[in-house]
Amino acid sequence: MLYYKNNRLEDAGIVLERAISINNNYSNARYFLGLVYDRQKRTGDAIGQFEKIAELNPGNEEVKRILANLRSGKGALSGIAPPAKAPDKRNEPPISESSSSGNR
Repeated sequence: MLYYKNNRLEDAGIVLERAISINNNYSNARYFLGLVYDRQKRTGDAIGQFEKIAELNPGNEEVKRILANLRSGKGALSGIAPPAKAPDKRNEPPISESSSSGNR
């Protein structure tokens, strides 16, 4: 993911392909590999990754939109809002195991 965020697409692709070779059903690795392929203009390969994700997670609406984008010649994330950024500061204290309910 860091390689992807830093636009090191070739390195990201290598790491993600390796992760998938270890676990063929690793949807998150396939998702980012599909995005890498999209940014590398390897649309057919990107579609292949997202089709596999759709098989593994048939109810995933975002993947359906990404596939529609790719098949219509758009970028994978065209018109898809990015996830909300995590807050920089927390207002509540972290939860410790000893104070949580359901002690084991």
